[in-house]
Amino acid sequence: MEIIPPRPYQEELLRKYSSDELIYHVNYCVEADLLTMVEGSSPYKMLIADLTPKGHEFLGKIRNGKVWSKVKSIAEKMGVKTLESVFSIAANVVGELVKSQF
Repeated sequence: MEIIPPRPYQEELLRKYSSDELIYHVNYCVEADLLTMVEGSSPYKMLIADLTPKGHEFLGKIRNGKVWSKVKSIAEKMGVKTLESVFSIAANVVGELVKSQF
């Protein structure tokens, strides 16, 4: 089995989070239809193929730092931590920004 050394961004993540935490969250993103994995990936050799359309849509909504800060602030105030709640909050924040332009 070929061992691939971690890239600098991976090393930074591994300083902040354990491998188990990262594996859990990547798998969660796959199950939530945000990421697709390369065929043949395994729990210890996870190769992300791409974002799904749902993943692109979500990142498109929160890409702006001010929008993401607002989404996080609302989620914290409401005490919600589910992905679907964050999606909903992001959609509403973006919707309100759009309305404010008219």
